[in-house]
Amino acid sequence: MKGNASQSKPSSSSSTQRSHNKSRQGRGGYQRAYDERKRPVRSLWVRNGRYYAQLSIEDPDTGAKKTRRVPLEGCRTTAEARAQLDKLKVQRASRELPLLKRAPKFMDYVETY
Repeated sequence: MKGNASQSKPSSSSSTQRSHNKSRQGRGGYQRAYDERKRPVRSLWVRNGRYYAQLSIEDPDTGAKKTRRVPLEGCRTTAEARAQLDKLKVQRASRELPLLKRAPKFMDYVETY
């Protein structure tokens, strides 16, 4: 009886899914930053060797909060990036955070002014 049974085809979706996940974590994806004890640093990400802080920022126009990844300038180590992240958190608490929003398109700018 088993000789007549049809053989199951290897599912191609699982192999496709694995290769898809590898590509997401590769060159362009954000990866968690780890401290010297190999523990993940909360709200700190690395992408292509550059550090990013993930902050929840309130939009001054609408008042809605959005989560944004802010690039940290001049950081070569996780310790330096962590120090800049702490500075950004203090600026956010005292409402001195610079405007972290995309500039309007030229056509929108012309209509406004």
